[in-house]
Amino acid sequence: MKMEAYIRILGSEAKIRALQNDVNLPDATVKETKARLWNYETKRVLVNSEDSDEGLKALLLRYRPFFSAIRAHCNGDTDAYLELITKYEPNEDPRGLFLSAETISLLSELGAALDNDVYR
Repeated sequence: MKMEAYIRILGSEAKIRALQNDVNLPDATVKETKARLWNYETKRVLVNSEDSDEGLKALLLRYRPFFSAIRAHCNGDTDAYLELITKYEPNEDPRGLFLSAETISLLSELGAALDNDVYR
């Protein structure tokens, strides 16, 4: 199993461009989605599937200094996510996902939802 994670903000072009200007993360990218919304995302990082909570917590802590600036841009039509991409090998059985209270608290501080996309 392979896991990657990143922070993603989805909204209108104007909101995403304003976020990009205010936060100015050197490793973040901006692009238009197929749904004609705009996507701001941090660099994707590999997460150890044996301790996914620790990897997700580390990612959130890395960007924690920017949480208030991100939250300032997330309102009714702009959403924040902690994106997790889980890819299983064809012969692997799916496993559960555990998040500690600290990781959930960081998600709440960011004002983000967790989106776990699973592929085989």
